[in-house]
Order: sequence, then structure tokens, then C-alpha cells
Amino acid sequence: MKVWSSLWAILALASCASVPMAPSADDDAGKIFGPPPAGMGALYVARGSGLPGSPAVNISVASKVVGSLADYTWFRVELPPGNYDVRASSPDGSGSLDITLTAGQTRYFAVKGSNWAVGRTVTELPLDQGRLLVMSGQRAREIRER
Repeated sequence: MKVWSSLWAILALASCASVPMAPSADDDAGKIFGPPPAGMGALYVARGSGLPGSPAVNISVASKVVGSLADYTWFRVELPPGNYDVRASSPDGSGSLDITLTAGQTRYFAVKGSNWAVGRTVTELPLDQGRLLVMSGQRAREIRER
């Protein structure tokens, strides 16, 4: 029985999706939870644990791709005030949430779902839960327009 448990654990780790990670300095800076720049708002989009074999989840905000999240990874996106569609998509489905962001505001969102459930969901988290989810993970590398 112990051999099977060990084998299952090894297979679960080997099948986890991986995504490019941000430098550790960016991870540290995001975990300070500083205010957004003047006239901007900030969104944290995070993913907790998934089931073994869960694919990476592509994240877009206002139809612009931010990057991909694996288990226990997150992004911080700074945006001007406005209305935005936060979308999570993967081979097992997609989900989105329409939000309004104001200047000086910081909001936290979790991406949930699995390859055994149809679709993905994007849900807003209270400040304490959002910060806890961010602290439990690492910052993924964002795709930035140049």
C-alpha cells in the first residue's frame, strides 16, 4: 500500500502543469500588497491547488492575454479605472467575470475548476482570503505589451 501511495504522489507531481515564473524580486514586491500607482487600480488573479493533471489556465483581462497560471501561482495586473472582463480558459473550459475597477482599488480573484468539472470559474475573494492565496503561491511571469 505504501508503494502505491508513493507512486501516486510521484505521478501527481509529474503531471502538474508548469508555467514561466516571474523573478523572485517581482514575487516579493507583489506580496507587499502596496497600493497601485496614482490613477490606477490593481487586480490579483490567483490559482490554488487543482487536481493532478490539471492543465495551465490562460488568463486574459479585457481581451488581452496576461499569461498562464498553474497551481499556486498568481498575477498582479495594474489597470486604469474602467470595466473589465476577467477570463480564465483551459482545454477543460472557460469562465469569466465582469468587474469595475476604480482608481486606488485593489481586488482579488481566484480561478477554480478542474479537468473533471466542466468549465472554469473566476470568483472574487475578500481581502484576507485573497492575500492568503497570493502568499501561498509564486508569481507567474506576465505577458507584457512592449
